[in-house]
Amino acid sequence: MKKNLFKGLAAASVLMAGLSFHSAGASADVFTDTFGKLQPKLNVEQKLNVVFEYADALTHAKIKYKYGGTTEKGFDASGFVQHVYSKAGVKLPRTSAAMQQTGKTIQKKDLKPGDLVFFNTAGGSSKKASFVSIYAGHNQFFAVTVKKGVTVVKMTDSYWAKKYLGAKRVM
Repeated sequence: MKKNLFKGLAAASVLMAGLSFHSAGASADVFTDTFGKLQPKLNVEQKLNVVFEYADALTHAKIKYKYGGTTEKGFDASGFVQHVYSKAGVKLPRTSAAMQQTGKTIQKKDLKPGDLVFFNTAGGSSKKASFVSIYAGHNQFFAVTVKKGVTVVKMTDSYWAKKYLGAKRVM
């Protein structure tokens, strides 16, 4: 698994390494990542690239679902989203329902890669999100499922299509 994780994360690491500081000594141009390391502040396009590349890399790393998981040892849905966005210097709340309260509401037809998509997987008619994922484009999203772990899922899949609640843009 470590070998696959290393290979999968290489793309995201290369992307981050290739970004340049506008002013290497200025604290306004850097942020501290989840590992306590200084990283360059990114513009929105760069942040979206980091989110997309890192989420995509994690789909190849064979990371399993773990209830309450927030690390590469195992994720739940909101832990995955929070973790991926943190790599781009974006802080999000911990739960799907709390993430649903952030950002700008986006219509399904206007989805762009990096948008958060919300679902009610808890049952009933609640409009409160119990599942969040990252839109990947082409009617697909990056998600963490119990059966497949970190994976890519089609929005048109009958299970997910019935549970869709909406989307938010947080960058």
